[in-house]
Amino acid sequence: MAEELAQEVFLRVYKAAPRYRPEAKFSTWLFRIATNVCLNEMRKYRYRVVTENMDMPFQTDSGSVKPEMADPDIPHPQERMEKKDEDRILKRALKSLPKKQRTALLLKVYNDFSYQEIGQQMKHSESAVKSLIHRARQTLMKIIENTDRSI
Repeated sequence: MAEELAQEVFLRVYKAAPRYRPEAKFSTWLFRIATNVCLNEMRKYRYRVVTENMDMPFQTDSGSVKPEMADPDIPHPQERMEKKDEDRILKRALKSLPKKQRTALLLKVYNDFSYQEIGQQMKHSESAVKSLIHRARQTLMKIIENTDRSI
């Protein structure tokens, strides 16, 4: 293959000789032609990676077998249901919090605001914000614990 490509390079150099400009460096011109020939060869179909669909059945001595490989990026249906239940419980618990506690907690957890920024938004001191968030977390834990026991 290397010999064939070298021969192709020299053939192209010979054909392109009238277009060579002497002010350009010959080795650069030659390497560019060689690079292009090699890149064209690599683009050919025979060098492409052949992939097989792992979901398709494959043949064995005992017949056709469908592979059963789980995709690690897709959660198991049971996990998805549990996550959905947890999200529902958390959403209900958040709604039951007093408005100030809920606002402070959401600004901290979901918006990643500092205590000082939350205090400015809510017109409270930094220590009052810390207290609101602490109480909100305690209340959420109690609500979630009670929900887990009732299920």
